[in-house]
Amino acid sequence: MFLRLAMFLGFVLIIVGAFLTWSDNPPFSENGVERTSGLFALIAAVGAGGIALVDRRPRGAIIAISASALVLIAAVVELLDISSGSGDPGFGLYLAVAGACLATAASGLLAFSLFKKPAATPPPGPLPAGGEGE
Repeated sequence: MFLRLAMFLGFVLIIVGAFLTWSDNPPFSENGVERTSGLFALIAAVGAGGIALVDRRPRGAIIAISASALVLIAAVVELLDISSGSGDPGFGLYLAVAGACLATAASGLLAFSLFKKPAATPPPGPLPAGGEGE
């Protein structure tokens, strides 16, 4: 339950970050949805977040891992691109990176817990007094 909530929070942070400022280059500034990476982040977060919340099977967690990792890569590349230019990264970009980190970690842990095999159960009781060969 906690991992699904953390994953949902991560996707919400990505969605909110996509509508906030990603590049601040006075007198101009761009929101995330005005950039290709921000629009991709918004679409991926809405789509994968919805699938992951509805689908309780491991497939939903794998989709969430894939989408959040791609959003993380796109946002970090955008952050490096903006930082190396003349502009300053905006708060929305940092929020999207943080949300993608949270969603990737939570969905990875969720997938791990869904794929984890149960431990082998011990025999029901003590063996009879004579051993196995008798």
